[in-house]
Amino acid sequence: MEVEQSNGVEEIAYEKERLYKLQTSYNKSFTALHILEKESIPLEKSRPRRSIIVLGLTFLAFVLSCLGVLLIEGTRDIKWREIYASK
Repeated sequence: MEVEQSNGVEEIAYEKERLYKLQTSYNKSFTALHILEKESIPLEKSRPRRSIIVLGLTFLAFVLSCLGVLLIEGTRDIKWREIYASK
């Protein structure tokens, strides 16, 4: 019972601190959003650059992983311990 009571007291203290923070943020006279310039409609539509970049990098990652697999498979038959031991 004492453990439950101490846990309850800690939780109430946490919730009171949270309530205090929320009340102070609501009672402030300024907002966090400041508009710097007025919005405008663009004259020409921009192309979807992000999707092109993602597709290009995905293709590059696929090609590099294929080259890595070929490199690993090509060097698997080489007996590296014998080569290093002969030096």
